[in-house]
Amino acid sequence: DLEARSGFKPSRKRIRDLKDQVTDELLPRAFSRYRTTFCWIDPVGGWLVIDAPTSKRADEVTEWLHKSSEALAFEPVKAARSPASAMTEWLVEREGPAGFSIDRECVLQSPLEEKSTVRYSHHSLVDTDEIRNHITRDGKVPIQLALTWEDRVSFVLTDKLEVRRVQFLDITRGDTESDADSAEEQFQSDFTLMTAMLGRFLSDLLETLGGVDGEPRTPEEAAAAQ
Repeated sequence: DLEARSGFKPSRKRIRDLKDQVTDELLPRAFSRYRTTFCWIDPVGGWLVIDAPTSKRADEVTEWLHKSSEALAFEPVKAARSPASAMTEWLVEREGPAGFSIDRECVLQSPLEEKSTVRYSHHSLVDTDEIRNHITRDGKVPIQLALTWEDRVSFVLTDKLEVRRVQFLDITRGDTESDADSAEEQFQSDFTLMTAMLGRFLSDLLETLGGVDGEPRTPEEAAAAQ
């Protein structure tokens, strides 16, 4: 193309420069990596739920959604009550809030500079004084706690209000598999069951934390959230 436009054959140096230019331009695209991140937009309940391993990945999804339509605007959910404060109360009292049960996993961390951490896995958290002593005597704060909602959804709640490792306990493939004629129908059936339950679960979880921060509440609700 250069020869056709200039009327003469380019020099060797010019050809080398062209090769370097093309390499620099195309190399970053030569090994592209693609990934799929699932999300659920619930316009009725006002939820955007992103199945992402990190907050950075979730931010990427919201950024692309915003680029697709400037009318879309999302904000992270902020509870009226600190998740760490609520988890501390549940562990000290050895009982979860209404509708929730404490499972056998948690992470306790010291707020001091050294951030000493104690992890429990497959360990009873309510039948021993050990957890309570870490909190009341040593001042450690729960930053992760495994819970189950209504014997239907197990999950891990973090002090940043992240919901991790969600498992739907009463939705098994056998419940819907026999009625599905295709993989697409199977997905739609599973997704319908999952999202119906997920919306209720998230609403109940926020309610235990005093609701969304900034939303008006009755005096009784405000006192209960303290």
